[in-house]
Amino acid sequence: GLGASAAAWAVAFKWIFAAGAVIYTVARGINVNEPDDGFRVRRLRRLEFWAGIAFCIAAAFWFYRAAKLGDSIFTFRMLNETIMFSLAGALIQIIASWLLVSAIRRQRENPELRRRK
Repeated sequence: GLGASAAAWAVAFKWIFAAGAVIYTVARGINVNEPDDGFRVRRLRRLEFWAGIAFCIAAAFWFYRAAKLGDSIFTFRMLNETIMFSLAGALIQIIASWLLVSAIRRQRENPELRRRK
């Protein structure tokens, strides 16, 4: 019936979310900084990695709650921590992205902000 179909979608979304969290974290973990990037730019790129960690924690809570409560239950109680950590990761990602754009622009305009060799 409809309940079994919803449970199957919940399981599929759980795995898709977890895979996306891992891919995002790995992509942010790769060092994409230029050798002479300034301290602020490197720090903001590291902050994006921590957003990925928050997404991975959200996925872990989803798996933990699904194992504890059962996959057929798809409630706010089951997804409470998942939602909180997803929102925290999104907030970190948005703020870091905005600040990163301005830090890179400032670094281009003022070469003294780049790291000295």
